[in-house]
Amino acid sequence: MKKALLLLALAMACAKHEENAEPQKPGNAVLLSRQQLDAQQMRVEVARERDVGTSLDAPGRISFDDQRVSHVFLPVSGRIVKLDVTPGQHVKKGDALAEIESPDAGSALSDLSKAEAAANAAARDYKRQKELY
Repeated sequence: MKKALLLLALAMACAKHEENAEPQKPGNAVLLSRQQLDAQQMRVEVARERDVGTSLDAPGRISFDDQRVSHVFLPVSGRIVKLDVTPGQHVKKGDALAEIESPDAGSALSDLSKAEAAANAAARDYKRQKELY
């Protein structure tokens, strides 16, 4: 008798547990509560073919590939007056990229001219001294 009473109590406890248990969902199914459906957190529609927009707005950032970019530094300060290449154009070592106007370059050319004139004068003086000797 005690065993029958124990089995009856156990069966009643299992029945109450099954009433409170969540419904079993199959495989990859998602179950929504009535509150979620009423709040329109998700729409349920029949799958069908339809046109979609041709663009997608998404946050992003455009940047250069650091492996394919080289930084160019000017040997003198100045102002760029002419670009010889267009942005994105492939260039090789030694290609002219731009023309710059620089007071530093002007003084360097002036110094070069003075040095050449002094070298020519020294060469003439050496030749004259050699003839006199």
